[in-house]
Amino acid sequence: VRRTPSSPCFPYKALFRSGKEEELRQAETELTEVGGAADRARSKLHNMRAEFDEKRSAQMANKPGGKVLDALMGQKANGNIPGIIGRLGDLGGIDKKYDVAVSTAGAGALDTILVENSATGNKCIEFLKRNDVGRGNFLALDKQHGKYDRNMEPREFPQGVPRLFDLIQVAEERFRPAFYHYLRDTLVASNTQQATEVAYGRQRYRVVTLSGELIETTGTMTGGGRSKISG
Repeated sequence: VRRTPSSPCFPYKALFRSGKEEELRQAETELTEVGGAADRARSKLHNMRAEFDEKRSAQMANKPGGKVLDALMGQKANGNIPGIIGRLGDLGGIDKKYDVAVSTAGAGALDTILVENSATGNKCIEFLKRNDVGRGNFLALDKQHGKYDRNMEPREFPQGVPRLFDLIQVAEERFRPAFYHYLRDTLVASNTQQATEVAYGRQRYRVVTLSGELIETTGTMTGGGRSKISG
């Protein structure tokens, strides 16, 4: 039977076509939104990479012993001195909130080059002398094994302030004694007032503030100035 334009089939076809057009428009809208989000994500990633590269370049330029470290890591890479582990500060991470505190309390110490044993340290020193590259400080990891086991256990400190050592996330568990060797029980205070109260309590503590003021157990206080040690 031939259907005429007045047949009910045509409205159904029109409704079907209208529904598909709406789905198509929705799909196009979603695609546009996804594309916009992807563009924003790419832009954000580009900016983050640029910022990271800029900070890394500045840090490398200002890092003491950068030339020495590069030369020694080159010796590790080519297999001449395989016992080199790396710069201590590069073997752990910490929340950005405590960046200034750990960089201040560990100034100099975090640039120490960690090696597997004393023999490796001696090879490094001989290499630096032979090639007139510079001077370096080395710590033999095997000498730290079992040395601070009891000291590294979690403890409670005055006013509940955290111990800087406990805030560090190490790349490998065996590196923890090396960090404790230098940081010991240095505590982190929110401000100078709290740092003073904690440092000069019944037991003396080395205390650093989030903004970089440092109180040694001897009572010496350092801080002030516009520049902060970080990175």
